[in-house]
Amino acid sequence: MITIKMLKVSTFNILNSCLYYEHRSPLIKRTIDEMDSDIVGLQEIDYNGNKDICNHPGYKFIYSPAPIPLMWTELGSINLKIDGNGILIKNDIKILAEGYLTYKSNTRVAQRMKIRVNGREIWVVNTHLDHITEEERLEQAMMLIDWLRPMMNSAIIVMGDFNCVPESETYEFFSRHFKSSMKEVHGKEPDVTWPTEMLGSRENWERFGEVGCYDYIWFKNLNVVEGRVLTHIKDGQFYPSDHYPVQAIFDLSIPS
Repeated sequence: MITIKMLKVSTFNILNSCLYYEHRSPLIKRTIDEMDSDIVGLQEIDYNGNKDICNHPGYKFIYSPAPIPLMWTELGSINLKIDGNGILIKNDIKILAEGYLTYKSNTRVAQRMKIRVNGREIWVVNTHLDHITEEERLEQAMMLIDWLRPMMNSAIIVMGDFNCVPESETYEFFSRHFKSSMKEVHGKEPDVTWPTEMLGSRENWERFGEVGCYDYIWFKNLNVVEGRVLTHIKDGQFYPSDHYPVQAIFDLSIPS
């Protein structure tokens, strides 16, 4: 059995395979390598278009498909196709159990898995909430909490693109049940996890939402010791995605 004293976890919305993916794909791979996380929650998977990311060396890929793929064409001529989410987990970590939740829209999903590391069983959850209305996001957050209720006395990590800022009802609701890793480490959430400055300016993204923090790693019954947002990886005007990845490190040697 592998012994891990520091569990590194990341969440990363990779913007599927649209918008100059041939330029972004090597940057996504570089980001995953640099984070060197034990577990990476990925959102906006285009299952066929993102095969190179799903097959990242050294990781198993656990996929959670949405019953109805989300098709979005508001980017003009760019077709955005989201088939579901996925988790990259290092090959030497044993998965004890898996489960999946489909939200009522049938286009958004959550996945959970139970792992055992350093003699501890930990539930790891990856999700992506609705991007259009706060009402839908809050309903999905409530469904997610209900789904996780039987595990609430266990160690749990919930990560993903929640599509909500810290001032929102969804954030306030979720914070009643879990702690945010970045807020615990730094005393506040990051100023920005979306959008990056891809294509030269954040103004290009204003029609899709306000600049702010949308990506989180929540937890309970664990001890977080580090948290960061990776903002430096880019190549000219190209970034790995329109979202910055968030990483948290949990010290499993400290009793929770």
